[in-house]
Amino acid sequence: MRKRAKRRSLTMNRSPVSGVSISFVHPILKRCVFSGLDQGELLREAGIDPALLQQIDARLTNEAFEKLTILAAEMTGDPAFGLHQGQAMEVSDLGLVGYVMQHSQTLGQAMEAYGKYNAIVCSGFHVDWEQEGEAVWITLAYQHTQHPPTRHCVEDIASSIHHILQRLSCRPIPLLEASFAHGRGAAEEEYRRVFGIVPQFGRQSNRLRYPMEIFGYPVLFADSQLRATFEGIAEDAKDRLLRGRLFSDELYAWMLKSMPGGLPALGEAAVAFAMSTRSLQAKLQQEQTTYQEMLNRVRQELAASYLAKPGYKISEVAYLLGFSEPSAFQNAFKKWTGQTPKQYRLAHML
Repeated sequence: MRKRAKRRSLTMNRSPVSGVSISFVHPILKRCVFSGLDQGELLREAGIDPALLQQIDARLTNEAFEKLTILAAEMTGDPAFGLHQGQAMEVSDLGLVGYVMQHSQTLGQAMEAYGKYNAIVCSGFHVDWEQEGEAVWITLAYQHTQHPPTRHCVEDIASSIHHILQRLSCRPIPLLEASFAHGRGAAEEEYRRVFGIVPQFGRQSNRLRYPMEIFGYPVLFADSQLRATFEGIAEDAKDRLLRGRLFSDELYAWMLKSMPGGLPALGEAAVAFAMSTRSLQAKLQQEQTTYQEMLNRVRQELAASYLAKPGYKISEVAYLLGFSEPSAFQNAFKKWTGQTPKQYRLAHML
């Protein structure tokens, strides 16, 4: 008996803040540098100020990001650039969104998180899923239909979803069918190599069809306590986007920009914002937070980011975050997440 179709939106992306997080630029630049290209030249051609790369909360317009992707494809001479870029996407490249996904219990919960918090890293599109019998359709829908996204951007997103599902579950994920609104731009064998099948082109929508059972696949090495921690941070980040930039948002961005140059003191913040320390504390109190709470949020977010990179020793992370001793950092991190930095790193690297 055919199961009744079930349609469900996987997104809360209705934020007035549009565009793409600057963090999404780094994987593209990394791949271009590995290809022997000059990073500075690519940014100049795309009209992107290199200084933006150091501003964690900076965002590009969707148009600027698409221009960068097109230029990267042209400069690398890769007609399947979007496919390959998505194939190389790591869960950690999604930042907070990726951390919540990585510690979800199942692929279904991970996709819920992907849709719910997608606006943090990339607005302009949302993800829906619809159950049809024993299969599920994942649809990529774009909010700005008057300006359809480029082929490389669509294929990048589709390819990244497909491969992240495999990385999270550590098992092959069979793609039953794929369709794109654009025309074929790369050789059929490239699509087959990336997806396992050749998609259909020139269709009405961009969709991926999987067996419904994959949504029940467990995410290996997931930690429910870490998910709760990262989900709380992601909720805060999403809320900041939805409600606009309050004073605490501006201060948060300033703190991120100040580190790891040094842990900014309350007095330094007051000078930077041209007010007394008492006035600064009063403004934060009105927004139901304190300076110390904001410092801890910044430290917690940066700690997760640093520990995800094997190049940083735990003692170095402690120093970068302003802790006097590695033991103090270890105690604080365990209080935040329920795990020691070493336990988190081992779980993440697995």
